[in-house]
Amino acid sequence: MQAIQLPPRCDRASTNLVYPELLEMQNDDAIKIDASKVEQIGQAMLQLLASTAKAGEGVEVTEASDAFREAVQLAKLDDLLNLEDAA
Repeated sequence: MQAIQLPPRCDRASTNLVYPELLEMQNDDAIKIDASKVEQIGQAMLQLLASTAKAGEGVEVTEASDAFREAVQLAKLDDLLNLEDAA
C-alpha cells in the first residue's frame, strides 16, 4: 500500500487537500503516513489524523520528522498514531 506524504506545512489548507486522499485509502488496512518532510503541523491536521486513526484500522506513521514527532507527542497522540515505531 502506498503511503500518504504529508507536506512540509500541515495547515488547514493542506488538511483540506489530504482529507479526500485519506477517505479513498480507508479499507481493511491501516493507512500509512509519511511525515518525514513535516516542518510545521497545526491542530486541524492533528485532528484529521486522530479521527482517521480511530476509524477503520487506524494509521501507521512510517517516517516522522522531529517537528511532527514533537507536535504529536505534545498532543499526546503518539500511541494513537503508532508513532513510537516511526523512523
